[in-house]
Amino acid sequence: MTINYRYLTGHFTTGRGGKIPNQITLHTSVSNADSLYDFFQGGSRNSSSTAYVNKTGVIEQYVRDEDTSWCNANFPSNQRSLTVETWDGGNPYDPIRTPEMYESLAQLCAMWMKKYPIAGVLLSKEGALAGKSGFTLHKYFTSTSCPAGLNVQRVIDRALIINGGQPMDFDYGLYIKDNNLYMKVLVGSINEKITIKNEGTGWVGTPFCNKSVGNDGNYINENMTPNLYTVTAKGVVHQYDNRPVVDPCANVKAELEATKVALADSQAQVTTLTTENTALKAEVASFVPETIYRKR
Repeated sequence: MTINYRYLTGHFTTGRGGKIPNQITLHTSVSNADSLYDFFQGGSRNSSSTAYVNKTGVIEQYVRDEDTSWCNANFPSNQRSLTVETWDGGNPYDPIRTPEMYESLAQLCAMWMKKYPIAGVLLSKEGALAGKSGFTLHKYFTSTSCPAGLNVQRVIDRALIINGGQPMDFDYGLYIKDNNLYMKVLVGSINEKITIKNEGTGWVGTPFCNKSVGNDGNYINENMTPNLYTVTAKGVVHQYDNRPVVDPCANVKAELEATKVALADSQAQVTTLTTENTALKAEVASFVPETIYRKR
């Protein structure tokens, strides 16, 4: 694998805010271009990707690993992602991509998976937004269909094989709709009981589940009260947390606000004492004669 390093001079952020990449976000370019360098470098597009893989499998890297590309329309996601635009011949929904593009893309992803703590799994939208390790899709972070027809699982499976591992034969994501919990099968299929545990109450359910990729029409649990749920299906464990988001700094903010009020009260007391002291000095001065005569 050869990477042509053509680093941009702008349209990215230096550093990652102290973060180490733990996700790879895949994109489709809607382009037949051999290179996207001029597209990102010129004009006022204000976007970039870490790398691009073209039709013949040539890899160009535009943003250093340690810097943040502007690709996902979500800055926290950009900070934790290595982003890749891929050739699609200008037809993003066409599932046909060249074998050369797929192989180079898998080689690039395999290298990043070894270099950084990036898992060879396609994350659900919830897992991606929570910052879990793995592969994510552009459409998780903004209103788009990207990466459209790109076969993401093919890329992940090949990258795992390159790194000496084995692709997962079953994986899934979780999401809530109309207050019911659904399983979206991402790889393989299932035709057996699964386990759902409410970590807050200890309740355990074991519904039967018959699903495959694209068949996620029936829910696996209903009336989801706010809590942390653990789902185990064919030995694969995922969690779904629908508890209200709690500001981790709420207590500190409350303490600071209380301190601010106390300081304001103290300042008011100081102002009052200063005024009283000035008045007292004036009163004392009125009783002291201006000239003191001494007897010789």
